[in-house]
Formats: sequence, structure tokens, C-alpha cells
Amino acid sequence: QMTRRVQVVDAGDSAWLPGALIDVKTFNDTNDELETQGKEAADGRAQLMGITKASLATDSWLSAASFQETTRVLTEAAIEGKHDSLVGLKENIIIGKLIPAGSGLDYYNERELRLEMPDAEMLPEWARGSEEDLDLASLLGELTGDDTFSADLAAFQNIGTATYDESALPENDLENPEDRFGGQAL
Repeated sequence: QMTRRVQVVDAGDSAWLPGALIDVKTFNDTNDELETQGKEAADGRAQLMGITKASLATDSWLSAASFQETTRVLTEAAIEGKHDSLVGLKENIIIGKLIPAGSGLDYYNERELRLEMPDAEMLPEWARGSEEDLDLASLLGELTGDDTFSADLAAFQNIGTATYDESALPENDLENPEDRFGGQAL
């Protein structure tokens, strides 16, 4: 921010006055536009500003007023009818608005998600489910023809019902907490 201003030396065909401090991007864009129109571009010299000067020369009057010379900055902003577009971090924090970073960026809020799958192929007929085959687990059991899968599924579906049988579940190597803590589970 300390090097983003250019002091106009020769205005050329631009609307600037000599000695004006202009943002580098604005200066370059305006000169490019003047050259495409066949007009004389402005001539400027890069300026290195101190912290105080750079803070007061910001485009945001709200940010500048929060740094130094508050009365002067607010008075000038009111007289000139300045508008603060609230695009910086500092001015958004001052007013308690979502900062323009991360998920606060308008870029993310207005972005459309597009999923392109150029190499995608249609599923084979056997893989397409019908309305009757909504239960994926039963579909997998039918495809594999594995009886243990069906038994495990049936035992799992009966948990919490009157027909629940713990012995139907597969064995595991987990330690029972009641055994470890003397009959008291934590």
C-alpha cells in the first residue's frame, strides 16, 4: 500500500492535474485507454509514502478516519460527499460486517458449482436400481449371494426390537467395558 500511488507529472490528455496522487492500477488503465483512442497518455512518477500518509490516502474514508486526523478526514468526506464501498478488511470490521475474505467473499457467494464428467459412462442395466430395490444392503446381498451378509443385515435390522438376538451378531475382538472396570461401565 505504500507504493500503490503515482504522482502525475504531465497530465497529457487525461483529466488529472499535475501533482495529483493516483492509484497505480487506475493510472495504468486510464493511460491504456487514452493510447487506444490515439490521445496523449499521462506521465507519472511512483511515490513511496510513509505509513501515516499511506493510511490517510486510502480509497476508504472510513478506514482513513480510524487511523489519524479523524476530524479532518470526516469533514472532507462529508464536504466532498464521498462514498465508501466497504471493500477492505478494516472498514468491514469497523462496522461489524462480514469481512471480504474466505466464505465472506462475494466470489464464493455468487459462484455456481458445475460438475463436468467428460469420461462418464452410463451404468450397466444390472446396476440400475428400480423403485423396489431402494435398500442398498439387500441389493448387495443379492449380488454377492453371501448368506452371512444377509444374516448380519437381519440381525442389525432387529436391534431394539423384541426379536433382537445378540448371539446372531458377528463376534468381535473388542473388550467389554464392564469386564475391565469390575462390572461398572463408565
